[in-house]
Amino acid sequence: MRYRPEVDGLRALAVLPVVFFHAGMPGFSGGFVGVDVFFVISGYLITTILLREIEAGDFSIARFYERRARRIVPALVCVMVVVALAGCALLVPDQLQTLGSSMLAVTLFASNFFWQTTDYFKPAAELQPLLHTWSLAVEEQFYILYPFVLLLCWRHCRQHLKLVLALLLVSSLVLAEVGWRTKPIANFYLLLPRAWELLAGALVALVPHETWLRRLGRRSAGAAATLGVGLILAAVVLFDKGWPAPSLYTTLPVAGAVLVIVGTVHVNPVARILALRPLVFIGLISYSAYLWHQPLFSFYRILHFSDEGHAVPWYLVLAVFLLAALTWRFVERPFRASSPVRFSAARIGALTSASLVSLGCLGLWMHLGQGWTSRVAASYKPAAWDSYQAANYGLDPACEYTTGFAPQAACTSGAQPQVLLWGDSYAMHLAQGLKASGLAFTQATKSNCGPSIGVAPLPERGAYFQSWAAECLGFNDSVLDHLRHAPQVRYVLLASAFDQYLMGKHYSAQQGGYTPTKQERDAAFDKTIQDIKALGKVPVLVVPPPRFGLDVGACLRRAATGLPTPSQAVAAACSFAPSAITPESREVGAFVRALARRHDIGLVDYEAAICRAGQCETSLNGVPVYRDHGHLSAAGSAALAQARGLYARFASTQ
Repeated sequence: MRYRPEVDGLRALAVLPVVFFHAGMPGFSGGFVGVDVFFVISGYLITTILLREIEAGDFSIARFYERRARRIVPALVCVMVVVALAGCALLVPDQLQTLGSSMLAVTLFASNFFWQTTDYFKPAAELQPLLHTWSLAVEEQFYILYPFVLLLCWRHCRQHLKLVLALLLVSSLVLAEVGWRTKPIANFYLLLPRAWELLAGALVALVPHETWLRRLGRRSAGAAATLGVGLILAAVVLFDKGWPAPSLYTTLPVAGAVLVIVGTVHVNPVARILALRPLVFIGLISYSAYLWHQPLFSFYRILHFSDEGHAVPWYLVLAVFLLAALTWRFVERPFRASSPVRFSAARIGALTSASLVSLGCLGLWMHLGQGWTSRVAASYKPAAWDSYQAANYGLDPACEYTTGFAPQAACTSGAQPQVLLWGDSYAMHLAQGLKASGLAFTQATKSNCGPSIGVAPLPERGAYFQSWAAECLGFNDSVLDHLRHAPQVRYVLLASAFDQYLMGKHYSAQQGGYTPTKQERDAAFDKTIQDIKALGKVPVLVVPPPRFGLDVGACLRRAATGLPTPSQAVAAACSFAPSAITPESREVGAFVRALARRHDIGLVDYEAAICRAGQCETSLNGVPVYRDHGHLSAAGSAALAQARGLYARFASTQ
């Protein structure tokens, strides 16, 4: 197979968007499609090599896996060793325990199964140093089976080989289409919904495109390559976290990669650009760059308690490519280009097995050792902090309603409750405070679904598409209907993060998805309050806890461990001046207060309760108030409500 520098240039076009996307750089909202381009390139190159050897009668499965080991394992082991050492020094026990589990999964090339419950596009995923190895697992799982499929088809149905692979491609794509609608997170990580991307590259290797292009001419080849680059760039710029992947939409970057590979067989402007030395060099180091970027960015975000959407500094992006260049020069090249005497197939096999088994055992030790708590302060109690940072569903996990609301015993505290707690997860976390204050109440909550009649938020990603928004509308209608038949309820606490309504799209049954004006946004909540008043109930709004642009719960937990950190927040015991409240959080507070004034209704202000006398207290008597960037811990909710008497006026009326 002749060397094609333009394919290395295409690798650069794949890795740069991936790195920039994870760095949080603007303009690369769809940069994750670079992985799809990598899959196409891999399928094309591997199939080309395999076909050449099969045709020559020189194919050896042992030699194939030896090449894969030389290509994949040395740099992977190098990065994993550094990640393990950094993790031991810097991660709190629960993070190190998760890292250990992920290391074991990586060594088994099964990390896509390990991560299949972790939403790739959620902030928590940004804190996993080895999350990106899911794509390596997909490739290696593919190449466990693919050489045998290719060899069997070549021997027994050679004339139908293209048809067989095309049918497999279509089947995989159909599975992806079904998968993103039913199991979107697993669909993202697993092999079967991803195989069609590798098979697209394989079909390029099988189809005699060079003959076609000779007939079509260089101009047509150049047009195909130009269109291909355009499709890839369009996906990088236009896609975002809300686009289902993989799906039919993913055919955009996949088709782009196919067209570039086909169209640059002959010399044309796109081929010349992709063959430029800087792009070729980035392509050569692209594998190492891909390996390094996630750990570097993750450790930075962990140590700085980064909130959602925070970009990493530019120098960290440069560090990715510097480390990649060094790894390529001193790790990748020596193993790939070494003579059989120095690194024979047997020696490569032994080194691969020994290194992966060693790292796997280390990961297992980290997991079974619960993150090695002996590294941290003796006063640190992992179980207590697990409880503080656990998801806070309020009275019970059953209070996370999925469709319509119907009162249930698990979501009711006290007899004849006079208070209804209505809202999203920012209502859930108030439940312990209400209970500690002696209130009898019913909890009516659904994550991300604020108390707004006729309008639902339409966020970017995952399960929160229009079908979810329609469920949110139905849920809120059912809560209002419950109030019509609940004469004992006197107060209705309306609680939400509210930012999903102020800064995102709305959805209504009449308009579908739309970007609201300020008047439309205000009208949605005005109607809700008016409807509650019309039923003879007393609506009370809740200003959510202030946010400071970082994960306060993680800050408090790290401070308790005594582990080193560059963050000034830990040095300040994770307490903040009111000036540190983010502009978005201030906007939410101003909106809720203005809404309360406009309707002359009561207000419970958590910002005022937390920020007093020039200081925002994020823990009370050793109890962390926050569990993450904005939600209250269960214990913190109770402690804060009691310490500030937030619900005393309601308790006195019961």
